Amino acid sequence: MSKSLIRGSAALAIADFSKKALLAVTVLLCARFVPKAIFGDYMFLMSFYQIFSVIAGAGLPNILIRHVARDREWIPQRAIGGALVRLMYAVPAILCMGAVFFLGGYSRVLFPALASLALLIVLRAMTENAIALFQGREDPVTCAKISFVQSFITLATTAVVCFTTKELLHLVLCHVLGAACSTLYAITKFSSRRLPLASGITGSLAVAKALIYETPWINGATLVSSAYNRCDVLLLQRLASREAVATYSAPYRILDLAQIIPTSVMGIVLPKLCRVDGDASDRVDQNRLLFVLLFAALLLIVVSTLLAPWIVPLILGKSYVSSVVVVELLIWATPFMFWNYLLLSNLIANHAERYIFVGSTIALAVNLTANLLLIPQFGYMAAAFNTILTELMLLGTNVYFCKKANIFVVPAWAARILASAAGVLIGSLLWRTTDFHLQCLAALILLASPLLMLAPMRSLSTQSEVEIASAR
Repeated sequence: MSKSLIRGSAALAIADFSKKALLAVTVLLCARFVPKAIFGDYMFLMSFYQIFSVIAGAGLPNILIRHVARDREWIPQRAIGGALVRLMYAVPAILCMGAVFFLGGYSRVLFPALASLALLIVLRAMTENAIALFQGREDPVTCAKISFVQSFITLATTAVVCFTTKELLHLVLCHVLGAACSTLYAITKFSSRRLPLASGITGSLAVAKALIYETPWINGATLVSSAYNRCDVLLLQRLASREAVATYSAPYRILDLAQIIPTSVMGIVLPKLCRVDGDASDRVDQNRLLFVLLFAALLLIVVSTLLAPWIVPLILGKSYVSSVVVVELLIWATPFMFWNYLLLSNLIANHAERYIFVGSTIALAVNLTANLLLIPQFGYMAAAFNTILTELMLLGTNVYFCKKANIFVVPAWAARILASAAGVLIGSLLWRTTDFHLQCLAALILLASPLLMLAPMRSLSTQSEVEIASAR
């Protein structure tokens, strides 16, 4: 990868770290110091909110990135028009969230906290729009700062609540305060960058109308993908118990940390993929990029398998010992998840959002069906297994649609990936035995298997040089 890509990815990694890692610490702090039943309600509400916040998102951040990256100049009407679109989608999203909550028969004791989440939908929408505009301008440092303000304020106030009131409503209000502060901070960054926000209402409405025209497919896709990512928590709350939600949700938040790697890289790659007029030096070496993502995923599996039995009880407490196996199982979704990030970025860049919607719908159907059948009998273990199944199913559909759209799909060294992953799987299974000698063998296999992927690096370098030379 080029130096600019590495620097940009590192900056966006900081941005995503501040958003996901600090929020993960927030969740883990709640798990450690808040009663488990209240923590279960807290995670249920946040998952419930995230599904409907996607409706307010309208898929607009990716659309804004695509537009700003191609224009290469600041258009104030785009900022105001984007805000109008987000508000237009936020109202039905909030109404829908309330309706589903009451029709689903969930406890009305949770309603005050749910009402606070309605305000959070609006504030987060504005922050996400601002981050997308700066990301399209390839200004990852500003993205990092905006995300950091939001996550730091949320974490700091949550820590105060965890050590004082431990009230559910107060925990939710911490997120509202963090989003409000990041929104105000984003406005100041536009001013300091001399990017005016004031514009004529006619021009802003015209931009809003154009953006609305592009949102249906990608909004539907993001809504469906959010649903299959969160429906397991909702079903656990309904079909199992609040304690089951807590046991599963804490490791799932750890899985969110793993997404820092692909989201930070894709945040830099997506604007480059959107530029049809980019020169050869600006092109993305996707073979090497996919290699890095999959190698990182296998390393995460190895580290999680070896350390989870000690780290999870240490961080979360003895009451979360049953979460160890959830971590060890959920982490196997990362290779499919990382690969999907790259394929989805290509589909977005090529205006193929309809394929994303179809693939996400298939994944939702698989996830919902499997969870309804298995959660009543196997609880949170079923939810963890179904997460892997869903990501694998989504990878299959994305590969098919990318091939259909004549987009980059599978590297030539796929067989070596499978061999390395098989070695890690065998090592993971042996590691669970109680025999010391087998555990030593398992550790050796786990540490050696990812190295099988290093062989293609030389061929990747040669292939990249040929591609750049031919592009010139």
